[in-house]
Amino acid sequence: DAVFKTAPRHQWVARLDEHGLTWAPIQGPSELIADPQVAAIGVFDEIEDHPAGPLSTVAAPFAIRGAEVRPRGPAPAVGEHGAAILGEAGFTESEIEDLVQRSIVGNGDRSDGL
Repeated sequence: DAVFKTAPRHQWVARLDEHGLTWAPIQGPSELIADPQVAAIGVFDEIEDHPAGPLSTVAAPFAIRGAEVRPRGPAPAVGEHGAAILGEAGFTESEIEDLVQRSIVGNGDRSDGL
């Protein structure tokens, strides 16, 4: 590491290629996102209906024959499905409302996320 820090990458590229070595640079996040090979092999996927507009995210690293394995939309908002999950876990509507009123769980409707 200390030796590679003594010169910029483009100089190492020339030296390593000159000697016929097999090598590859380690890319930083911004380089990785802009790499055309990364796009060509489908590393990233787009979530179209994200509230902030189209969002790029890491695609699933596997495929299943006959199945569409990809994000189907944004992650739920804080508390968005909380009442339904608590209901399935056996809580009554009044118990769920009490938890929401005491800010123990969120209801997904409030702008403050509670």
